[in-house]
This record gives sequence, C-alpha cells and structure tokens, in this order.
Amino acid sequence: MRRTPGQGARAGRLAAAIEPLSAETRRRERKFWSRLASAWERWEPVLQHSLGGVDPVLFRALDLEPGRRVADLACGIGDPALAIARWVGPRGRVLGIDISAPMLAVARRRARLLGLGNVRFQRGDLTRFDAARQRFDRVASRFGLMFADDVPMALDRMRRLLRPGGRIALAVWGPLERNPAHRLRYDAVRPFLDAPLPDPEKSAHPLRLGRPGLLPRLMRQAGFVRVLS
Repeated sequence: MRRTPGQGARAGRLAAAIEPLSAETRRRERKFWSRLASAWERWEPVLQHSLGGVDPVLFRALDLEPGRRVADLACGIGDPALAIARWVGPRGRVLGIDISAPMLAVARRRARLLGLGNVRFQRGDLTRFDAARQRFDRVASRFGLMFADDVPMALDRMRRLLRPGGRIALAVWGPLERNPAHRLRYDAVRPFLDAPLPDPEKSAHPLRLGRPGLLPRLMRQAGFVRVLS
C-alpha cells in the first residue's frame, strides 16, 4: 500500500465503519497488555513460531532494503521491529511504538542482548503517539491495528508518518470462517456462555477487522493508494 501526498480525508471525516472503543475499554486494554509483558517474554519463542510465519509476507510487502527508515506500530515486546532492524542494517533506523511500558522494557532489553543499536522504542497508542515529525520509508503493524482506540484515526496517523511514495504493510486476522485457530476456541467456549459473543467490530476484538473488504476500504478512505490484500 502506498501513500501519495494530498490524497484522502482527515480522520475526523472518515466514514464510520467500525466504532471507536469506549474509555473503559481503552483502560482495560492498556491494563491487559501491560500485565501480559512477562508472559509474552517467557513464551516469545512459541509466539514467534505461531505469529512470525506472517513476517516473510509482511517484509516482502514492505520491500525492505538496507538503509530504510521503518516504524513498527503496536510492536509489543519487539516483534517484528527487531527482525526489521536486522534487515535494514546499521544504516537503517527502526522505531517501535506500543501502549505498554512493560512490553517496551522487554523490547529494549532484547535489543541490547541482540546488539542492535539501530532500533529504539517509544510509548504511545496508535492514534496519539508523537513521532516528533519524523517521516518513514515504511510503516508496519503485525496483529495490532484491530486493537486501536479508533481504527480510521490510526490509519490517518500512519499515513502521516509515511513519506510520499512510502509503503505500509498490515497483518490482521481474517474472518472467523477462514480462521481455524479462533474458530476452535470460539466453538469450545460458546456452550458455556450465557450471553452472545460480542460484535467484533464494536469491541477490542482480534477479528475486529476480519470482515472481507473492510480494511482495504478503510485504507482507501484514509488516503492510501494501490491497496492490496
């Protein structure tokens, strides 16, 4: 997906396709992810094995080269920011952004252990982070955008991070019928629930952007061109 200058609407004028998260949901989300940091670090090899399979596809879409400047949004404990930092080499620069300070502490520790001096991490959410007017050649987010407070606003923010002609690559979960892992969990818990499952598009849900065609439409509304999925 490419960004061109002067295209697209501002976030406030984007068509409402999915609802922003409530203040209470945002508070719970921040607490949830911060409490996960130590477990995420402990289970990192397993998580990378299950989630990292998307990285080659993500990196091809980004067209990574040595010397690129890349932002990884919702980077968690540093994936895939650390892998991107190795890819772009010492002449490149990587900025990882996440809402969880404990997650970022793990990411910084991992970067030091790997000897990566070309990556830094900064706290912020996908709609209000301050990148000090930096512009990037590439922007990536692996399984993070669906948890944004306001997805259209986050996409608008991502577009503003890109230099003209830059690329963005996003990985999100697809619809439930094409997602065996999530389907298995849903089918296992549904008989024990007294209430219906929440609408994914109205909650901080892994499948919030799973409806076919939803994310490409939101990206075009945000001003991206040549959107592929």
